[in-house]
Amino acid sequence: VREAARAALAQRSSWPHALLLHGPRGIGKHALALNFAQALLCESPAPDQLACGVCPACRYAIAGQHPDLMRLELLMIDPEEGVPKAVDTIGIDRVRALTDFVQLSSHRQRAKVAVIAPADRMNAAAANALLKTLEEPPPGTYLILVADQPGRLPPTILSRCRQLAA
Repeated sequence: VREAARAALAQRSSWPHALLLHGPRGIGKHALALNFAQALLCESPAPDQLACGVCPACRYAIAGQHPDLMRLELLMIDPEEGVPKAVDTIGIDRVRALTDFVQLSSHRQRAKVAVIAPADRMNAAAANALLKTLEEPPPGTYLILVADQPGRLPPTILSRCRQLAA
């Protein structure tokens, strides 16, 4: 994972606004996406562009509390009980929340990063809602999509992402 992250981050100046990490299930794509997110938000990146792991931004990201990082996963907090619950798909409401999130200015003045994992589990309405953000992301916005089955994503999503096989 570190080598793939290092190689991709070496091209930080041409980092895509939308990256699709894809490959077989269980090989660490989600961990790689979170490493990328942390590195993009890191306030003191190492010379190899990996996250330093000790700056305030890294500590927030590691704790899952970074205000400029949004994660859309198959787990969400039940609004009534405040406990995590598993969901089968990523729905349109969550993608709309992501769209609102990226429109806000960055709290820590680095970037806004969203990780969607697994992106191939977005329902059709959610995938369509994501298109506008993929087409015209605000400056400093990075979307990292993770998929075991990228063929399940609409061609319109695939065409707007730089793809990286993990």
